[in-house]
Amino acid sequence: MIPKSLFAFTLATLMSTTAASAQGIWRRTNDDVFGLHIGYVSKQWSTDFGSHKYHEDLFGEEDCRLHGLQIGITYMPVTQFHVGAYTGLFSELYFASGSSMGYDRFSEFSAYIPLHAAYSLPLSHEASITLHGGLGLNCALHGEFYDVDEFYYDRYGERYRYEGGHLSLHYGHDGWPRRLNASLELAAQVRIKSVLINATYSWGLTDHNLYNDHPHPETTQNKIGISVGWSFDDE
Repeated sequence: MIPKSLFAFTLATLMSTTAASAQGIWRRTNDDVFGLHIGYVSKQWSTDFGSHKYHEDLFGEEDCRLHGLQIGITYMPVTQFHVGAYTGLFSELYFASGSSMGYDRFSEFSAYIPLHAAYSLPLSHEASITLHGGLGLNCALHGEFYDVDEFYYDRYGERYRYEGGHLSLHYGHDGWPRRLNASLELAAQVRIKSVLINATYSWGLTDHNLYNDHPHPETTQNKIGISVGWSFDDE
């Protein structure tokens, strides 16, 4: 569940930033821009069994992670007090390989929206550091285990193809993660001229309940990401 106080704080910051524009205290700053980002993202499920924690990917392999590519557009309005908001829309594509599920590979496509409060510290006219944090919302759109097609030759030299099988994730069912995930996030962004470098860490808030056959285990999804981007003015 999303803490009501955290949701209220993030929503209030977004609303106050919009109100600032309407009340005339809005000021154009170098950080008041859209950004196009591309980067690396990785996530892992962590289950607290009380006596120990188990970290895994979707193959159930300990201390393994899903690795992927993230691309999206952000918007960060900033007031004259250097306080603002950070939001956007990203697509994420994850990959993994293993054998414990009876398949060779796994892929997942998901959408991600950050809803953050932000504070921008100008270092010069061409550089700044921004700290931002709040809620991160993920929606898994499609996930699938599959085997890679293999080619082989018989004794007569004829070429054949073995078509690998596949298994789609049944999000929310027993033993499967939930489709929607909410996280508490903390991030930092450095701007040098039009170049943006952003790093984010996410602590999962949603209980995915992967091990419902155990007494009260909690499974959360944690994520890290680092991206580079290019900023451009909205005018």
